[in-house]
Amino acid sequence: MSTINLPLLLVTIDRGDEVVTTQVPEHEIPILKVVHGEEAVAVEDEDTGEEIELDESADAEFRRLQRKYRRINAPDLVTRAFPMGSSALKPAGFKSGGDGKSSAPAQSAARVRPPAKKASSNSNAKAPTKAETEAAERAKKDADDKAEVQAKLDKLGVQYDGRSGVEKLREQLAEAEKAAK
Repeated sequence: MSTINLPLLLVTIDRGDEVVTTQVPEHEIPILKVVHGEEAVAVEDEDTGEEIELDESADAEFRRLQRKYRRINAPDLVTRAFPMGSSALKPAGFKSGGDGKSSAPAQSAARVRPPAKKASSNSNAKAPTKAETEAAERAKKDADDKAEVQAKLDKLGVQYDGRSGVEKLREQLAEAEKAAK
C-alpha cells in the first residue's frame, strides 16, 4: 500500500451550545460544512505542524471518509460533499486505482470547549458541565474506535453490519484474525 502524508488543519465547529476544535486534513472540511453548515466551520490554523498518513488511493480514502462520517438513518454525507465521488479527492493528492482497501485509521483530535460569547447570544445559555464534556469526549472516542475496527475488518475483507456496536465488531475482528493465522 502506498501512502501520502497530508498536513492537519486546526478547525473549530460551532455546534450552538459548544465549540469543538479538531484537526483534519483540508479535504475533510467540505464534509464538515455539509454536516454542520457553512458558517459553523472555521479554519483556525493552517500550519499545525502535524500530519496524517493515509492510503494514496482515492477510492480507499472515500470509503474511509464514508465510515468516519456515517450516520444512521441519514444520507451519505461524503457523497453530498463530493457528488463526483472519489475523483473529487484527486486535487488533494490522492490517486485513482489502487487495491481499494484502506488501512488508515479514522483520526480525530477533537477537544470540546465552551463557545465564545456572542453579543446576541442568549444570556441563559451555559457552558457544558464537566460530565457533559466527558460524555461527549467518550462518545467521540467510541466512534473513532468503531471506525478503526471497521477499517481493520475492511482490510481483512470481512463483511459486517455497520450498525453493530464496537464490541460486536471487535469480536468479529478477533475471529477473523484468529482464522487468518
